[in-house]
Amino acid sequence: TKRPYVPLMDGGPSDNLGIRPILRALSSTAGDFSILRLQDNGRLKRIIIIVVNARTSDVSSISKNKNPPGVLGVLQAAAGAPFDNYSNESLSRLESASTERQSQRTSAECYNRLSSRLHPNAPLRSIATLVPIEIVQLTFDDLKDPVERAFFLGVPTTFALPAATVSRLRDVASQLLRESIEFQRVLLELRYQSKESPLHCLDQ
Repeated sequence: TKRPYVPLMDGGPSDNLGIRPILRALSSTAGDFSILRLQDNGRLKRIIIIVVNARTSDVSSISKNKNPPGVLGVLQAAAGAPFDNYSNESLSRLESASTERQSQRTSAECYNRLSSRLHPNAPLRSIATLVPIEIVQLTFDDLKDPVERAFFLGVPTTFALPAATVSRLRDVASQLLRESIEFQRVLLELRYQSKESPLHCLDQ
């Protein structure tokens, strides 16, 4: 009765891309959602993370006005910078986790190759728990058609969009996946249709 209304806010200010829970799940066994725990239990073969960044260009009108902006104008212009910085930092950490995992797998495979040659009876390192982490990024900037790209980068951030715009947004999501080189490569690997990359070790 003391709180008849509960105002809610979306995740933009705290984690605009929704990556932080994934980073925690990759590094901790705590909580209900733990990729690390599933990986250690041998229940995962591959981790594929699709990062959808629906950020628009949101061009400011400050530079079109001879008068300096007021307090509201300054706040609106400055609001996007922390969001972008935090999102970029989160994405960088996710990419680092992917790169580190690939490096760990390569090191283990090279160790096994060298060990098999020098010590045939020695036990080999298991790479089953070093599950590959694939990252697919989608953004309106990737659209090839300049007219389409300009349209989607100009979609305003608002609580209500025309039904036609919503339909176009849904359609463009599948289009971006079809045109994504990273996603198509992942599909080929899942179908066992890709050529395995040669392993380069220091002893070669």
